[in-house]
Amino acid sequence: MLDLQGIGNNEFDSFFNICNNLVTIIPLTDECRKYVHILRNDNDSNERGNWLYGISEDNCNIAFLQKKPLSTGFSFPVDMCTSRVYTPLIVKSVTPGVDLRTFDSIEFYGGIVDILHIPTLAAEFSLADKCIRFVDKNEYTRTYNVEINEENFKLSYSVSTADLVLETGNVPDLKTAIHSVLRFDFETEKPLSEIEKYYSYAMKLFQFCTGHLNIAFEIRLYKNEFSEGKRVANSYPILVKIKDSFHDYANDILDLMKVIRLQFFDDKFPKLFKLLNEINTQPHLLFLTKRNTDKNNILYTDIGDICVALEREFSLFPIKSKKTYIEKAQSLTEDLMNVIDTKNDIPEPVKKKATDILNSQLKGFSPSLKEKICTLYDDFEQPIKSITEIENHDKLGISKFYTLDEFKNRISKFVDIRNKASHSGIVWNEGTDIFNHLRLLIYFCILRRAEYTPKESTCMLSWLFGRLF
Repeated sequence: MLDLQGIGNNEFDSFFNICNNLVTIIPLTDECRKYVHILRNDNDSNERGNWLYGISEDNCNIAFLQKKPLSTGFSFPVDMCTSRVYTPLIVKSVTPGVDLRTFDSIEFYGGIVDILHIPTLAAEFSLADKCIRFVDKNEYTRTYNVEINEENFKLSYSVSTADLVLETGNVPDLKTAIHSVLRFDFETEKPLSEIEKYYSYAMKLFQFCTGHLNIAFEIRLYKNEFSEGKRVANSYPILVKIKDSFHDYANDILDLMKVIRLQFFDDKFPKLFKLLNEINTQPHLLFLTKRNTDKNNILYTDIGDICVALEREFSLFPIKSKKTYIEKAQSLTEDLMNVIDTKNDIPEPVKKKATDILNSQLKGFSPSLKEKICTLYDDFEQPIKSITEIENHDKLGISKFYTLDEFKNRISKFVDIRNKASHSGIVWNEGTDIFNHLRLLIYFCILRRAEYTPKESTCMLSWLFGRLF
């Protein structure tokens, strides 16, 4: 049953059915049919970002997000006003009588989180006693106060045993019932419209840690309730289903030896998390692997994306000489423009062209992409080589070692791929040999902005990139 008109008071005016995120709605009242006709005939009245609430067949509460107008057809001999709408987001309780309009906590459960924070931390096997013991939760739980865009909340990662069931005569299924979680707890209730924002926060963190865009995990909401005068979390989750665009998931090909685990971030975690999610500081990560089948390939779109990422890191990079160069360039621009003004024998269109070139290219002193990449690389050459040039790996053919001049020559060739793309299409060359080196360089830049030392960054990134060299 569905409350299409938003009547409230547990009154419902239509039936609904959901199949593969396509919702079919059949009005039950004349008022609801008229409302559907209004939506069908007047496109301006269609609500976008509207939540529809109802009751599922198991008597649990359900809500889904309507982002597109209703598509309504005619039926004969009786027009039932049957409508359809695609929903990218479905929310459903596991118990009856739950108000789905708000939530107090959001939890990202299992999937890729199990790899970033292994669930086995919650238990230990005693060979002497021949038993499995559960470890104190404080041993594997970390909690931080974080702030993003002036919003404060608690972030924690731990291992959940909420799905563990002890049944008489049956052995507990520890493998499928124990999972790791990343959880956000809020001081005030949040509306359902905030789910996508917090989902994006978690996605950016997980994508950074795995080097993949195509990752998956469950999403659960929790509401607080009052018990003995205290506000405590309800143990029953509200399940969330989000439709993503991924063809496959990196969860199937990753393990704990190929990612940056959450415990590595330590006390600087809040700063990194803020950096990854605020618009003024967040890195451009679209160069990361999008499909499992493309893991060892370089797509032509990756060239543009990694160049954008390098440009962004340079713009956020604290280079002391940058301000001095700009001031000198502005002074030189003024001197040259004064010289141009004194040339009376030069046609005005030529003088204007020269002035425009000086103002656009010299005055702001913007280095070329090659110069930007080389400047970044100069700061991280030794930490990068400690990962990319492991002793004897060149002799074994595992990786190739470069002198500084050779590497900068490869940078030049890589930039040529980008520059020629808009004129003659992608022309591959030896510049692709350093694609993973450039990915690594971007990671070093991001971690430095989060105030990690080169030694700390090297320790973390050797897990994510070590097997590539």
